[in-house]
Amino acid sequence: MSCEQDSKKRKRDGRDGVSLSSPSAGNGAALAPEPSMAEMKAMLDETREQMQRMQSEINGMKSCRGQRSSNRNGALSPSMARRVQRDVESQLSCIGELERKCRELEDKNKLLQSRHEVLEAKCDSLERSLQLLLKHQGWEYSACPIPSSHWIDQDFDEDYAYCMTSLVLQLKQEAVALRRGVDLTNISVCQTPYVATLLHDDALLPHWKELSDALQLYPYSLLDPEQSRNFAICGLQLTPAVLDMLMPSLTMKDFRALELDGNEFVNARDGIFFAVGFIKNNPRLEEFVWINNDLGSMDNANHLLGALCSLLSIRRIHLQNSCGENVNGYDILRSLVSSNAQLKDIDLSSNNIWTMGGTHLSDYLATNPPLEELSLEDNHFDDNDVTLIAQALKQNTN
Repeated sequence: MSCEQDSKKRKRDGRDGVSLSSPSAGNGAALAPEPSMAEMKAMLDETREQMQRMQSEINGMKSCRGQRSSNRNGALSPSMARRVQRDVESQLSCIGELERKCRELEDKNKLLQSRHEVLEAKCDSLERSLQLLLKHQGWEYSACPIPSSHWIDQDFDEDYAYCMTSLVLQLKQEAVALRRGVDLTNISVCQTPYVATLLHDDALLPHWKELSDALQLYPYSLLDPEQSRNFAICGLQLTPAVLDMLMPSLTMKDFRALELDGNEFVNARDGIFFAVGFIKNNPRLEEFVWINNDLGSMDNANHLLGALCSLLSIRRIHLQNSCGENVNGYDILRSLVSSNAQLKDIDLSSNNIWTMGGTHLSDYLATNPPLEELSLEDNHFDDNDVTLIAQALKQNTN
């Protein structure tokens, strides 16, 4: 079939005028709220087929255009040349339109994929809850108390033993409150008063398991959906066993803030993956706090920042005293101010930041971003940095 015949056939079939409804289009059919998994998969398959068909048409039209270009090397009359030129321009217009529709389909496909992943996560969470309910009918807190002698026998002092006894009590209190459906705004396991990071001990695992199960069964959907709920673990060493136990129970719980402070992860990457998993599975997260936890490497830092900056709801990011010798604090600052995140509060205190003449921060402030608080204490800004920042702030109204 010639290119001209192929073009005419497409016009007869009406495929040049394919109508695709974008999710945001005013006159298009909006995506149904919470479609079933089967419906979601069907929509994904349909958009993929449309994209493949359109790409095939684009490739065919480009091939036709190439043939016409080669034909023009021969002698053409002026009228024939004008006709060929109009035909080529028409084909170019059709290619542009098909490419635009392909981009729309790609956007739609990404949205469907995202909603599909959310539904899968919710289904997994509901299944875990059902299994726990069937297993723990007539629940009672079953983890055994840990006597002070357990810590003293390991050559810890009495202050440490007291802190560990308090930790066990706190784990129990949080688990019991969650099981009873108490409307908690802050779910936290934090050493108070802070003495030194409390190390992991396998004797704690049954207590972590009680907290994890209680988090899984907590009736978030029955509480005020607009009530901000925060999760925090401070001053405790977190091993992979504990993180793996907690992560599924923190999925799709609509937390608005996460705080991890002084946790001494066995491996920095374990902590990063836990934080990123929490961020991705709580899409309305507004505040992220990571203090006194070494990021470990720039790869870890970029993985964390990528998750944070892609979250539309994030407004406050605190990364304090987190840049060890393998992490460039200025690169973190540059990533945050170069992102599209609508941040209101940034705290990068004590991160060994040197600008080395870079102006990313002052350039960012001069754009009048929505930033309301910026903390950069205990870093290495020189007089020139301070001057540029002061000049930029004169143009900032926030």
